[in-house]
Amino acid sequence: MMSANTRVREEIDTLRFEKAAYDNVYQQLHKRLLTQKKTMNMAIEQSAQAYRQRVEAMARMVAMKERQQKDISQYNLELRELERVYDHESKLKSFLLFKLNDRSEFEEQAKQEE
Repeated sequence: MMSANTRVREEIDTLRFEKAAYDNVYQQLHKRLLTQKKTMNMAIEQSAQAYRQRVEAMARMVAMKERQQKDISQYNLELRELERVYDHESKLKSFLLFKLNDRSEFEEQAKQEE
């Protein structure tokens, strides 16, 4: 009976040592798992932040393109208006010069007839 108890105690001691070793390995693996989870969470947060920045940059690009189109349209409108004013002024100048020349010719004829 004594030898059976001794064997059982030795087996219990062996199992305790094995349990301690497995607990140690479990703790190490658990720490690695927590570290890996932290690393993954940081990577996920960084990628989410990069995605948000990308979306914001694309929105700014769209806004800039829309602003550019509006500016181009406004520029073309102003250019057409200035061309219209220039054409009108040119025609008016030509008309006035024609009238001035016509009148001076008329005055010269009147002087010659006198």
